[in-house]
Order: sequence, then C-alpha cells, then structure tokens
Amino acid sequence: MLYSLRRLTENGAYYGALAALALLALYPMTFLGKVPVACDGLLFLPPWEEARSPELQAPAHPAMAEQTQRILPWYLFLSHSAQNRLSPLWNPYEGAGQPFLALWRTRMLSPFSSPFYFLPPVYALQLSILLKLVLAGWCAFWVARKFGLAPPAAFFVAVAYELSGPVFLWSGFPMSDVVPWLPLLIFFADRLALGRTRHWPYGAIVVGLALFGGDPETALGACGFAVLFFLVRIVVQRTPLRPAATRLVAFVTAFVLGAALVAIQILPFIEFYQQAASLAWDKGAAPVLTVKELALSVLPPFFSVPSHSANAAGPGSGLYVDALLHLGVIQFLCLPLWFSLRRFVDDLQRRRVDGLVVSSLFAVALALTDGWTWVRITMFPQFGPQHCLLGAVFAFACTAAVAASTWVEMDADECKSTLVRMLVYFPLAIILSALAIILYWRNSEGVLPGVLPIVFFAGFAVLYLAVLGLTLVRPSQRLIAHSLCVLTAVDLFLAFSPGITFVRSAEVFPETDFIRVLKKAGARVGGNSTLQQWPLSGNLVPQLYVSSGMTTRRYREFVAKLAQDPLLLRRSGATALVLTKDDIQGQFAAIRSRLRVKEVFSPGAVLVEDLAMKPRAWVSYQAKTVETFDPALLDADLPPLVEGPVSLTSQADTSAKVTIGPLETNTRVVIEVDHTAPGLLILADAWYPGWKAAVDGVEMEVLPVDRLFRGVPVGPGRHEVVFYYDPTLVKIGLGVSAGTALIVFGGMLMLLLRRGT
Repeated sequence: MLYSLRRLTENGAYYGALAALALLALYPMTFLGKVPVACDGLLFLPPWEEARSPELQAPAHPAMAEQTQRILPWYLFLSHSAQNRLSPLWNPYEGAGQPFLALWRTRMLSPFSSPFYFLPPVYALQLSILLKLVLAGWCAFWVARKFGLAPPAAFFVAVAYELSGPVFLWSGFPMSDVVPWLPLLIFFADRLALGRTRHWPYGAIVVGLALFGGDPETALGACGFAVLFFLVRIVVQRTPLRPAATRLVAFVTAFVLGAALVAIQILPFIEFYQQAASLAWDKGAAPVLTVKELALSVLPPFFSVPSHSANAAGPGSGLYVDALLHLGVIQFLCLPLWFSLRRFVDDLQRRRVDGLVVSSLFAVALALTDGWTWVRITMFPQFGPQHCLLGAVFAFACTAAVAASTWVEMDADECKSTLVRMLVYFPLAIILSALAIILYWRNSEGVLPGVLPIVFFAGFAVLYLAVLGLTLVRPSQRLIAHSLCVLTAVDLFLAFSPGITFVRSAEVFPETDFIRVLKKAGARVGGNSTLQQWPLSGNLVPQLYVSSGMTTRRYREFVAKLAQDPLLLRRSGATALVLTKDDIQGQFAAIRSRLRVKEVFSPGAVLVEDLAMKPRAWVSYQAKTVETFDPALLDADLPPLVEGPVSLTSQADTSAKVTIGPLETNTRVVIEVDHTAPGLLILADAWYPGWKAAVDGVEMEVLPVDRLFRGVPVGPGRHEVVFYYDPTLVKIGLGVSAGTALIVFGGMLMLLLRRGT
C-alpha cells in the first residue's frame, strides 16, 4: 500500500512538472498575456496597419503567415458561431460561403478546439496550445512508464517530446492537434505486436483521437509510422506466421473501427475532396530535404544554422520542415551509447528499441528521398517530408532513455565493455557530425561554419560526457535522467522558441477604422485580386475571395473568369467594392460613371458602390441552360448560365421585390419574393452539395448558376423561399460514428469484465 502511494505521488509530481514546463516554455503567454500566433504581418496590410506600433518590424518574408491567413480566422469563426449559438457547419465569410467541417483542417471536432466553444477567442487559443503541450508530455510519460522505464527516465522522454518541433514549434498549426496522441499510437502498435489482441478497443479510440483533429496529412503520417513500427516489431521479434496474421487482423480491425469513429469528419471531407480545386495551402514547390541537412539533427536550426530555405513563410515548407530534423543534441549523442551497450539490454526492451530505431531510420530515408511524393501526387498535395518525420522524435527519445537507464545499472565488466565500444562509436558520431555541418555550410552559404554553432555542439557534448562520467562513479537513475532533462530542455528551447511569434491580444485582427467601415457597409466585400491576401473573415467581414487557398473547382473557375471579365463582380453579391484609383481608371473605367465613392482610405484604397450591382438575392427572367459548364460561356453581358432544366420567358418590364429575412443564420437563409413573374431566384452564395431549398414549403432542387451560385425557379406572385444546409453525408457520418462508438465501448466493457474475473 505504501509502495503504491509512493509511486502514485512520484508519478503525480512528474505530471505536475510537465505542466509547469509547458507554462514556462510559453512564458510570454503565461506571464505577459500574449498570444502565440504569427499574425504580426497582418498589421502591414491596409485594413489593419493603423493598429501597428511604430517599433514593429516587417516580417522577413512578405507573404502572410499561415496562421493569419488560414488558421486563426477559422478559430475566430468557430468561437463566434459557438457564442451566438450558430451552426459552424457552413462558413459564410469566405468565398461566398464554404463548408467548414468538411475542410478537416478547421479542426471543428478536435478535442483541442473545445475551448473555442466556451471561451473568448484569445483565451481559448492560449488554453488550446497549452493543452497540446501538456497532453503531449503526459502521453509520452505514460507510454514510457508502460514501456518499463523508471519515472525519471520516463520524464526525460516526456520533456524531449513536449518541447519537440512537432509539438512546441508547430503548436499553433493543425499538425499539433495530432502529435500529442502519437505516443499512444506507438504503444498500441507495440501491445498488439506482442499478441495482446484484446486491446483493440483502446487502439480504435486512439486512432479516432488522432483523426478527429489536425489534418489528413498529419493523421496519415502518424498512423503510417504506427503501422510501420508494428510491422518492423513483428519481424524483429520473429513472430511465427499464424500468430502474426492474428495480430495483423486485430491491428487492421482497430484502425478500421478508429476511422469509422471519425466518419462524421471523414465523409464530409471526401465530398469536399471531390469538389475541391486545391487542398494545398501554398502554391510553391514541395519542400525538399537532402542529406546535407542532417546536420540540423544536432544543431538548432533557428539558433545557429542559416537554413537554405530561411525565407520560407511557414511550416508548409522550408525552415519549419528543416526544423523537424532537429531531434536534440542529447538524443543524438545517446545513439553511440545505445549501440555500445545494446547487448546488455534485456531482450524485450532491446527488440522494442530496435523496432523504434529501424522504423525511424526508414521514415527519415523516406523524408530525404522522394518516397513521400506518391502520396502527395495521388492523395494529398500538402503531404511532405515533415509528415514522415513525426515518429522519429519519440522513438529516439525512448532510445536515449533506455540507453541512459541501462548505463547506470550495469556492473563493472559491462561498463568496461561499453566504454571500449564507446571509444569507437562516439568519435565516429563526432566526425560524421562535423562532416555534415561542413557540408551543410558549404552548400548553403559557401563558407565554413562560424564559431557559435561549434561551441554550442561542443558544449553539449562535454556536458553529456561529464554526466556519463559522474554517473559512472555514482550510478543514479535520477541523477542521469534529471541532468539529461535539463540539457535537453535548454537545447530544444534554444532551437525552437525563436520560431514562435507572440503578439499582444490587441494585435489579433484589430478593429480598425477600415474594418469598421467595411462592417458598416453590411455587405460582402469584393474588388481586385489583392483582396485574396486580406483575411477579412478574421474580423467576420464577408468577402468574395478565399485567403486560405482551399477552394472548390467552381469557385476557382469563377474567379479565373472574373480576372478576365471584372464586370462579373456585379453578380457576385459583393455590393461593397474595395478598389484603387488605378482600378477605377483601368479595369473599371467603362463603368466609372456608375461607381459611387463611399470612403477613401489613406493607403490609397477606395470603397465604392456600383449602382448597377445586382443584390445578393434577385430574380432573373432570362437564363441559358447548359449541360456541361464551359467558362468561355460565362459573360457579364449575357444571361446567367444555369446547370439544370429551366425554361424562362423574357419579361423586361417585370421587377420583383426580393428581401432577405433578418433571421439569417450560417445554414439558413429565408427570402421573401413579391410581385414576380415566372423566373429564377438567384442567391449569390456558393452552391455546394447539401444545400436545399423549399419554395412555399415545397422542396425544390437548388441549381448551380454562373458555376458558383445558387438558383431555384419561382412562379408568379408572392413566395417564401428557404435555403437551408442539410448535408446528407454529415448525417450518415454521425450515424456511422455513433454505431461504431457502441461497438468500441462494448469491446472495452468486455475487456474490463474479463479483467475483473
């Protein structure tokens, strides 16, 4: 009883220390109340620049950070919808409307998005990021303990994982919603490889947690590493064919049920995948890692090494991808120790670590070659080498912890044999590191490395050897583990903290005069293509353009035609136009007499109203039906194009009164139509599967109009038309998820009952 209480207290203390470490690592957020988002570049764009403080420097890269253009506006919309009790299934603020749940990266169902349902956005973002770090550390600690490591060694694994690149550096990005669960995925794969097939319900739950949040690329990378580790583990321990087949069936079953748990997320995403023009966030080339960049595994990329891609804008490519190669100096230096004493580790632990090392090396080989390109081309264009490297951090941390634990438990003869091998392995590791560093600098900058990186690496190497020497004289699990924890924490903090931007809460989409004028206009904002770089949706200003880059083919084709025929803006429902004087004198010169200036802003932007602009909802008495859309047929001077059976007769003297009801929500629009002849009611909101319409209570098919918008035929007289979003796949996914949950929890109950007996 006393032993159990002591163990519980010791483990609890380490859990508390991991939470404290997360608070300390996020010190600008914890003590200064700042927000860990890279939105400082936002203040250099016209709508927000009046809120910029004089001392703020322009970002190194002119492109907007991904957090500002894509991620943060989604969080703000989610918070706004929750606070106003609106359905977040549809986002009306981007691109004339977009599905929200279906994008997956919006993380609507992620456990780490839950704070946005009950807290203001700034506090929710702070809590969400803190939870990711803490939970990643706790999961890593729990798994390390289950792997047989003592609490101090397990704490070392947890510190290395909590402050790693995928968790700490990418804490504000979708990847960080998946990686906290990765240690549990590895643990589940290990248990099933050992033949504990009854644990499949736990595996299904962990797979479901990994899939619910983040993005499909990271989920694929994390689950892929777990599958790779399971297969390598089966081979390493030489499992006979029949038991291996049984374990493989249990493993596949758990993964299938885990995916079925997330059917409510996966099925809408498949639908969007079929409709999408692009799933990629960036338009640049795929990030590429080469052998020379292996030097980054031992050097902090932000602190010491001038990356070849230091001008990259975010974690989609370049510097952030390079950073994932940095596993930590201590973890790297422990590899020679592991290979020196590997023969003295017990059989079960040795095979487990061998499985982790082999899987990691295979994953690194994929990242350094084109092994991931097939996935990028055929499935997910955003998949890259960073997704191949996810499991290596935890794997090498476990390897280092097992090596350190074994070091202090060996007898004199084993220590002597280990030291003899270390005289070979350790100098070899130093030589390889030096060659990698020199190769990296010569290919990147054309010069030899400076003094600071060499001092940094040499300093950690000396301290590491000092810890080994001290524990050789005074063997102690706590001494070696805690010493390596401190060194690892310092290394990883120096490596990754410069890559995290903290801003004042007032700088997160500030409400400037420019924004207030746009909101006062009470209309969707359109204009020239510059607006594609303005994430106005972050201030809940509806805009025609999509700043996130994730769009449907219909939207992409309409916007491409819009660049050729700017007068198509008159059908977009964007009754407020933001233009420049050059636009008015150039592309829009033909209708300059119909433009009315409403506001002139200091950066040269002009808010105008087109007197000939069609309202958001209107009735057309002419239309051209097409079976297959051809962008060449789309013309502002011609009747609207309708993809469906519509027969209309021109009645030029007829003018309907169309009013959008005041109780509009994200997923429901009520329109009153009066004094109309037979025509086509057009709502300039994006057409998408799942949108339905009822005319006077009778359900009607919603037809695509001008490729992007919605239309429904109406007869003469007065009508009430209701457009409502009722996606079938969401309902099917909910049913599948609920049914699978019953199966999984039934399996858990049976497992618990068996344990009880």
